[in-house]
Order: sequence, then C-alpha cells, then structure tokens
Amino acid sequence: MAIFQAGNAGACGVIKDQHPALLPGNAWTYADGIRFESDAAVFTGEAENLFGATRPVGAGLMHVLPVGQGETLRYVGVGVHGAEVFDGQGHRQSLRVDEALCEVSSNGCTSMVFGGLPLLNIEGCAPLMWSTGKGASRLTVLPKWPPNQLCKSLRCYHNYLIALNLSKSQADGDRVDSPYKVMWSNLARPNRPPDWSVADPTSDAGALELSEGRDEVVDGLTLGEQFFVYKSHSTWQMDWVGGEWIFHFRRRFSNLGALGRNCVVAIERQHFVLSDNDVVLHDGMNIVSVLSNKVRRWLFRHLNEAHRSSSFVYHNPASHEVFVFFPMDDSAVPNMAVVYNYRTDTAAIRTFEGGVHHAASVPVAGGVLDNVLASGAGLQRLAATSAVASGSKLERIGLTLGALHRRKLVKRITPLVDGEPGGKIRVSVGAQSDPWSPPAYRSEVYEIGQTFSVPVERAGRYFGVKFENLSAGWFRLNDYLLAYQETGEW
Repeated sequence: MAIFQAGNAGACGVIKDQHPALLPGNAWTYADGIRFESDAAVFTGEAENLFGATRPVGAGLMHVLPVGQGETLRYVGVGVHGAEVFDGQGHRQSLRVDEALCEVSSNGCTSMVFGGLPLLNIEGCAPLMWSTGKGASRLTVLPKWPPNQLCKSLRCYHNYLIALNLSKSQADGDRVDSPYKVMWSNLARPNRPPDWSVADPTSDAGALELSEGRDEVVDGLTLGEQFFVYKSHSTWQMDWVGGEWIFHFRRRFSNLGALGRNCVVAIERQHFVLSDNDVVLHDGMNIVSVLSNKVRRWLFRHLNEAHRSSSFVYHNPASHEVFVFFPMDDSAVPNMAVVYNYRTDTAAIRTFEGGVHHAASVPVAGGVLDNVLASGAGLQRLAATSAVASGSKLERIGLTLGALHRRKLVKRITPLVDGEPGGKIRVSVGAQSDPWSPPAYRSEVYEIGQTFSVPVERAGRYFGVKFENLSAGWFRLNDYLLAYQETGEW
C-alpha cells in the first residue's frame, strides 16, 4: 500500500489560476472560512454578531466609524435608517443631521478621526462631523468647509485634511465637476476643524488639478512621510515642502491606479492596492503583484463589473490579513472576499451571504485592534478561532498522487488535526476519471480525539479531498495522508 502525504496544509493556500492537476499536493482549490497560517489551515467560520448571537443590531448600516475605546467606545453609522450611534453594549441612539442626509450606497463613504474629530464624507453630501461632547446627538456639516463644494473622498496627511475629486454647485443650479482636483486645508489645531481659505495668502489651504493622463482622482492615503493620490490608472506622490507651495506633487506610477474608493490600505511600510486588473503591494518605489498565479484571474473573472465601485479592501492586523471585498457575479453588493495573508503569502476565500458594505478596525485595550463589519445582517465581526461556526470548508480537486496516467484505488484518509475533543468534521474523498468532471465523493464523519483514519474506497485517475466543520468547536488541519494502490492504466 502506497502513502501520499500532502504536506503542510497552510503553506500554499488557495490557487485557482492554475490547473488543479499541476498544483503542489498541499495546495487547495477552494476554501471558505479558512485562515492559512505558517503550519496549518485553521477553520475560522463565519462572521458573528458584534454584540452576541442573540443581539443583531445595526441592520441597514452602510458605513460604520468606531470612535474612542473601552467605556467610551461608540460606533457612528449611516445607512438606510439615517444616522445612528451605538455604545459598546449595542444600545442605539438616532443622530440628527443638519441637512438632509444623502442616500448612502455600499462603499459610498470615507471616514476617520482627525485631531479628535470624527468625520464622515458621504458621496453627494458635504463632509459631516460628530461632536463627542456630553449629550452629543447631531452630525453637523464640517465647520469652515467651502459652501456648495463636495468631494468623493476625504483623508488626512499630517495635520492637513485632503479632499479628492471635487464638484461645486453654481448659482444656476448646475454642478461643475473637477474630477482631477486635490484640495487641502489650512494647518489644523487639535480638536478644531481647519479652514479651507484657498484665496487667503495667510492660509496654507490650496488646490491643484492633476489633469495629466485624464484619469480621474479616486482616493488617497498616507505612506510614511508621503501622501499618495490614487487616480484610476496612475499614482501621484504628494510631499509636504512648506514655504509658498506647501506641497509638491509628482507622478510616481504610470501603470497603477485604484479601482475605487477605499481600495487602498496601509500595511506596515507598504500600500496594499486593489486596481482595475491586479492586487499589489508597493513601498513607493517597487510594485509586487500578490495574487498572480493564485486567484487574480479568478477574482476579476467573477467581479461584477456593473457594481465594481462597491468593492473595497480591509486590513485585519490581528490576523495579518487583507480582505478584498467584491460583488461576485450577479450580486450588487460585496458578498465575497479574497483574503490575502501577507505573512504566509497565501490566499483564501470567504463568503458573506448578506453582503458587507464596509469594515473598520476597532481600538481596544493594549493597542490591539478588533474589527467591525457593516453587513446585511447588521453590525458583525470576523469570528475569533475560539468562536468558530459550522460551515467552514476546505477542498482540493485534481490530485494525481504522482501518476497522472494511471488509475488508483484510495482506501483510507488520515487527517492530522488539532482541535477540541469531540468536534466533528465531515471528511470526503472523491474520484475522477478525467480532469473535467467533478469528483464523486464518499463522506464519513471524523471525531477529534476518537477517530484515527477514515475508510473511503474511491477509484479513479484524479482525486478530490474535502473537509467541512460540522460543530461549533475550532480545529486546525496540519496535514493529511491517503493510503492507495495503483490498479493499472485502464
């Protein structure tokens, strides 16, 4: 009896852009609710309600901004029910808004806490500020913001606010778009909104049109001491120089832009960027494609082009992962995520049935970051390993067991698993006579701490293996072995 040992189950992650029969034995062709660590595939499960399984709150929120931490933690949100704020226990309070709140779409907002001021910029509305003073219950238009002006993204760089892709209403009611425009505020003081007096020679406020290339400004983000302005097909570097000019601009990349708003996040000393045809990391000088030969082609093949603007990225530093949320196939909202682990250089896939409109990090004690999702099911969080839900799935098809042209009979599978004793896993082995047909699976239940190996008896040229979590307990798949024998060429 021959033994096939797959190898470290966490080493390769999911690979969908290559033929399954050509992949390493420990690569996977599908994974949902899985985190790939350096030595194992960890079954992490589904997102869970932020305030407990029996307390779904925040339904209809399209964007959420965590403010404060500990006892002062609040979640400021906007969505189909207007503006709301939730405390750390999930108690809700409506927020009044100075002017009519725009309709908030999926990924239709940017937000931040700037100099102690929580700011939200909803596309179609002037930037809003939430006062965190005692009894505060109102979102106000950002004081000193230029009248009749709108921007598609509002960010910060040092002590300046940066408005990107602007438009302005005219006296006759028409709106003049300035899609190449970058405008910056005067130097801000703590807890005070800055002025935007571009015409005032005593103010640092100013503006510039990045019209070269004719691609529109999309978003921007700080990287170290620089600010990078992302257009749809190029990237510009913005440096503080002081003096009369305040900022200096130069084009950094002519072949890299951002797919849309919130499609860039900072990871240590790099930017992670979702562009219109790739997913990359760059340090301001060098660009590296991180999903090539993994799931890049699969991602863009399934991205719903009609709703591509709803795509966004989120960095979960606690797990060293970046989530690329996108609307898959016919979905209008992001319902799928490619998850890239930048420590292990692996990719995974997560399904979000109700869709996710926005994700944000939540500061907690000790500098550790938690997370919150504005999802179709309300406020949720990415589940910790210890609170895993059933439904996680890991699959590999196209295994040749080293002999592509010969038939084999697989007799037994032995998973090498760590987990809570008594936890149950559905283990399946399937056979294929050709590389195009789906495997015909036979399944058995594996109980952690009780079962050693599982008899399967599957015959074919190609094989598939599948692991599905059936219980609420966590587990890690380190490796697996298949016992088989060759039965000839035909």
